[in-house]
Amino acid sequence: MKLKHLIFTLLLIVATGFSSVAQSVVDYTQLNQLKVYTLNEYLNSPELVKVLDLSGNDLTAVPDDVQLCTNLIAIYLQGNSLVTLPAFLTSMPNLQYIFADDNSLSKLPQGLSKISNLKVLSLNNNNFKLIPSEVLKCNKLEALYFSGNNVSSLPPLSGKLPSILELDLSFNNLSDVSEIGNLTSLQVLMLSNNKSLGLVPPSFKNIKNIEVLYLDDCPVRKIDNTVLSLKSLKRLSMAHCGLKSIPTTISQLSGLTHLLLNNNEIVEIPPALYNLSALQYLSLNTNNIRSVSQSLTKLTSLIDLDFSKNPEIKWFPETLPQLKSLKSIGLSGTNLRMLNFEIMSTKIIY
Repeated sequence: MKLKHLIFTLLLIVATGFSSVAQSVVDYTQLNQLKVYTLNEYLNSPELVKVLDLSGNDLTAVPDDVQLCTNLIAIYLQGNSLVTLPAFLTSMPNLQYIFADDNSLSKLPQGLSKISNLKVLSLNNNNFKLIPSEVLKCNKLEALYFSGNNVSSLPPLSGKLPSILELDLSFNNLSDVSEIGNLTSLQVLMLSNNKSLGLVPPSFKNIKNIEVLYLDDCPVRKIDNTVLSLKSLKRLSMAHCGLKSIPTTISQLSGLTHLLLNNNEIVEIPPALYNLSALQYLSLNTNNIRSVSQSLTKLTSLIDLDFSKNPEIKWFPETLPQLKSLKSIGLSGTNLRMLNFEIMSTKIIY
C-alpha cells in the first residue's frame, strides 16, 4: 500500500473508531473459511487449491503452473512487480476474487469477462490511467477497488457493472464523476483524495441504495442537496473538504450512524444535527466550533464523540452522562474551564 494511502486509512480508523475504513457489503464468509496455499505449497496438490497467496514474492509474472489449480476461487498477488495479469486466468471459471494491489499493472488480459463468476477485483496502487474496458464487461462484479492509480476521467458507465456494490476510486485525479450515477446498485463509494473533485454531481441522486460515501480531501466545500438526497446513507465522511457550515437540513439523513467532518472550518452546529438519533460516531475535531448545545443529549446512540482541537469551546453540557451508550469523548485542544466529575469518571476522554 502506498504510504499516503496507508496514512489516510489509519487516520480514518482513528477518527471513526471502527476497524475498517468502510464495512464491506460483499460477503467474504466463504473465502475466510478456506485453506490458504502459498508459493511453496500449491504444486503439491494443485487440484485442492482454492485460495492461493502469491503476495510479496517480487514476481514479474505469475507462474504458468498456477493454471493447474483448476478449482481456484481466489488469488492474492499483492506487492509484486507485475505489469499485467496472465491470460490463463480468463480460463478459470471458478475464480471469484483477484487481489493484485501494489504492482505495476497498466493493462489487463483480453477476455477478463470470461471469468464469469468474478465478483471482487482489487487493483489499488498500480499504474492504470483508465478503467480497462474488460473490467466493465464483468457483469457479476460486486466490488472494484481502483484506488491510487492515475485515472483522470471515467468511461461511459450506462449499462455497465450491473451488480456492483462497492467502488473505490480514491487517490486518483478525477474532476468529474457524473458517470458513477449510472451505477445504481452501488452501496459503498470511496472518492477521497481526488484533489480536483469540486462537485458531487446531481446524477448521484440515482444511487438510491448508497450507504457509505467517502469524500475526504476533495474540495467540495459544502454538503449540498445531492448529498442530502441520499436517504440510505449510514456513513458520510467529508474531512478536509473546506466545509464552512453544516446545512440546517442535515436531519434529512436520518439513518446516519457515522458523520465525520473533521479538519474543516465549521463554526456552528445546527439544531437539526441533534435530531440524528441513529448517530453513533460524530467527529468534528479540528474545526472552529464555538459552542455545544444541551441538545447534544438527544443523540442517544452515540458511542464516540470527538470535539478535540476546537479552541473556542469553553463549556460542555453537564447532562452528557445521560448518554449511556457514549464510551469516549475527544476534548483535547479545547479551552474547557472544567468538566463534570461524572463525565470524567465514566467516559474515556482523549
